[in-house]
Order: sequence, then structure tokens, then C-alpha cells
Amino acid sequence: MTAQALAYHPTFNAAEECEHLASRFGAPLVQPLVRSIVDAIGPEALGALEAPSPHTSPRHQARFLVKVLGEDNALRAIEGSIREQEHIRPKRHLSLCKSA
Repeated sequence: MTAQALAYHPTFNAAEECEHLASRFGAPLVQPLVRSIVDAIGPEALGALEAPSPHTSPRHQARFLVKVLGEDNALRAIEGSIREQEHIRPKRHLSLCKSA
């Protein structure tokens, strides 16, 4: 289900879904998103929001995304990152098959 479809579900919680996806897919999913936000806004401006280091857990990084972007936008960003990873991964796999 997409974020839009889940948003209409009565027990859906976008923040929990962000944490679930982050823990399922790991740091490579959320680190680029967090790094992009910190680079764009600046670490000084984010000081009060306690920007996570790259060594913090993916769940903690997802909580940071929810704080900065809001639940729905954080979920969209994480889902977009998942789609991007899934789109890139098959191409690498196919190139490995052709060279074999």
C-alpha cells in the first residue's frame, strides 16, 4: 500500500511506518535523506532538533525526518528512497548477468 492509501486506514500512523521502514531497510535508506536535509538547512539551524549522526540507528534517523518534514512528507521521502533503491538494484543485477 502507498502512503496515500494507508493514510485513509483508521489505525495508520505515518510516523510508526517511517520507523518500521527505516529499521527494515537500514541505514542506507535514511542516511542520504538526513544528510541532504542537514546539508541544505545547515547543522547550526538544526541544532535544536538534534540532527542524528551517521552512527545512530535508522529508527532514530527516521524520527528526525518526521520532526523536520512532518509524518506524511517523511513517509513520502522514505518511500521514494525505497523506490529509487529498487530501481537501481535490478540494473546492477542485470549488468552482472550480462558479463557472466
